[in-house]
Amino acid sequence: MFLQFVRAVFDHWMTFLTSGVAAAVLAFVPELLGHPFPRYVYALVGIIGGLVMSSYRAWRDEHQRADRAEHQVELLDGSQKRDAEKRELIRLITELQAMEKKLPYWRGFAQTRWGTDPEPEELTPEDPSPILHWAEKIQPGLRNDFENVLENVELAERLIRETLKRNANFRQEGVIREIYKLLDQSIPALSKVVEAFRSFEAQL
Repeated sequence: MFLQFVRAVFDHWMTFLTSGVAAAVLAFVPELLGHPFPRYVYALVGIIGGLVMSSYRAWRDEHQRADRAEHQVELLDGSQKRDAEKRELIRLITELQAMEKKLPYWRGFAQTRWGTDPEPEELTPEDPSPILHWAEKIQPGLRNDFENVLENVELAERLIRETLKRNANFRQEGVIREIYKLLDQSIPALSKVVEAFRSFEAQL
């Protein structure tokens, strides 16, 4: 790096000496002052003045290159961040759609008074916190909508498990109706959440 800087200073110095700028200055100032400069002044201007000017220009070039490199890194970091966010959103949408498919199934069993007992299953994502986090970023009120869905579905799931433990002849009709009501309310609300996530992901 240091050798590259020295080489850049030398290149600018040679440009300074051969550009005629120094000669023009040295020709104008003596004429302005009314007497010529000694020869050593010409040499000092060429050496010292040229080094100062060349060092500045070499530093300026390096600074501009560093700025361009930093800008490119920022662009790359931004692109990588968007890609990571997009992958996470796709994963969360997949979890939401899996949940969306389960609810009508269990609502149907509640509506038909169960029939053959199915095996109970988890109706909500294992960790809903990332979904809640993104819901808050995506749309005002969306987090609250999904929290309500989670609350209703978790209650419905507990009631389903309790109901399935009972003999079919001793299951409470009121509880079954409550399960149906909770899931029936949750399905359109969850569809709204899924659609908001899909629209946001498509815009990234």
